Amino acid sequence: MRSRLWIAAALLGLSHQLALADHQYLTLDIDGSLLVTGPFNLVIPMPPPATPAKTEHTHSSFGMENLRTSRGGYYDADRILIIEVETTDAPPGTLSYEGMPVVDMAGLELPSRSGCVEITQEQIDAGDEPLLVFADRNGFDPTPAVYARQLFLLNADGTGEGITLFAKRVNSCAEVDEAFMTGFDSQFARFVKSVRAANQPQE
Repeated sequence: MRSRLWIAAALLGLSHQLALADHQYLTLDIDGSLLVTGPFNLVIPMPPPATPAKTEHTHSSFGMENLRTSRGGYYDADRILIIEVETTDAPPGTLSYEGMPVVDMAGLELPSRSGCVEITQEQIDAGDEPLLVFADRNGFDPTPAVYARQLFLLNADGTGEGITLFAKRVNSCAEVDEAFMTGFDSQFARFVKSVRAANQPQE
């Protein structure tokens, strides 16, 4: 059973061999919402004020494992929200968050990792980290540092995962103090609440 662990220096980056994709787990609706299909069935409402990022879909390999990934999200001047949905053709139960810290976010207990990461332009230009490349392609500059939080969601058989990354640019990790965290937590909690509200069963 392979655990998907958060790697601070890479912001969840893995070096993949990319190929043409034959799937689209994320699509932008006319109102700017992200529609999630495949291993999940969700609506991600656009957080105002924000600009929708261009969705991308890749087919990659990790050893003998084939991965299908879709990325989308939203950004503004100093914040970016990335939604990633990925499936594997490995046996059921391959994906696991066993041992990962759990946080209570808007009434939901979800596996989560967070931390401040210093990022250089050289790291972005190297093109090895998919989420850094995605941010750069959409005009978001994560240098010189970001404070980031990730939430993780698994489908029932452990062959599909959804990852939400919320990052805010800072001039230095020294800026991440109690006041910063209060604002950051409040912004992220509002987003999680908006997703819960958008996916409540219609009466």
